[in-house]
Amino acid sequence: MADTQRIVLLNRLITRSISHAPREHKPPMIPGAELFGMIEKRQKKGFAVEFLGADDDKDDVKRLKKGAGHDCFRLSQFKAENDGGVRFVTMLFEFIDDSQTSFPLVDLETFAGRELSGKALERGASSAHVVVRLPSDGDFDDGNYRCAFENVSPITRMAVERFLNRQIRRDGEWEFSVTSVDKKSKRPVTRDYRYHGKFDLVADFSRKLSQASGDGKTLSQIVFTKRSERQAVGQKTAVKHEEVITDIEVRISGKQAPTEPQDRQNWIGRMRNNWENQGFQTKLYYRYASGGVVGGNLHRDIESATDLMLCPREFITLAKPPKRWTAKFNQEIVGKLKDLLKKDELWQRAG
Repeated sequence: MADTQRIVLLNRLITRSISHAPREHKPPMIPGAELFGMIEKRQKKGFAVEFLGADDDKDDVKRLKKGAGHDCFRLSQFKAENDGGVRFVTMLFEFIDDSQTSFPLVDLETFAGRELSGKALERGASSAHVVVRLPSDGDFDDGNYRCAFENVSPITRMAVERFLNRQIRRDGEWEFSVTSVDKKSKRPVTRDYRYHGKFDLVADFSRKLSQASGDGKTLSQIVFTKRSERQAVGQKTAVKHEEVITDIEVRISGKQAPTEPQDRQNWIGRMRNNWENQGFQTKLYYRYASGGVVGGNLHRDIESATDLMLCPREFITLAKPPKRWTAKFNQEIVGKLKDLLKKDELWQRAG
């Protein structure tokens, strides 16, 4: 049987901490390994399910009962492991379509067709593998992780990001203390603020700026990188300064961009010109397409097609055609995704 190819989307999974504290006070970053640990516990309990259009409930048992009869996303398999000195999180996502109760078959010789119907509670399903590379134990964690996403409609990047974040919010909340000066008494006041972790799944938009107008896309970050820059280091009282060679990376949040499309385009252009004139290379990171392109929410098929346009992509070759749904990890696919995450050259491409 001929080899079969599968499309893989290359993404970045970025962890952020969200709170209502004053903007100048940033909550601590929650490492991705800790957030994934929470999700793994929920998966083992059978709670890693999100229903579309169902009434929500803080009690997971009640929530699962209310979700009956609705489409749902489910994390069916989860594994965290060290492989060849690299730490990976492997997930198998499942989409269950409540409206799909049968599927057609056609005879290749007679072209006679029929439909096979499932049992009373059986529904059609799709599954997709997602593998994330995390820092190994003891390595520096900047909260920015390589992510290989098997492209299977209707399991989209937006759906996976929302799933992960809703699962995190159901169990994960922390507190941190902020000390500020009271405007009236002029005395220091300490207050505790709650915060939670959040994942952003972003695409390195590696096309020309003229094609990246931002219309209908959510700009996440602009990253400027300069390799092998010579820097002088030394303390204030040092007489002798030492020169070192280092890589410099500047990250600018897309939230600072103007809301109007033309103003946003001009702002991106000015930022890019400023840093590229200093020898930096540019990457534009986008999250996903918004509903504004077609009005209202995007249809899942359109959303999947947009993922293909936004993301850098690679092809993996498989010995056998992959099934649309699998109950367990396809080890051949998982191995191919890990190989892509290990290839540094795929993750260093400039925009």
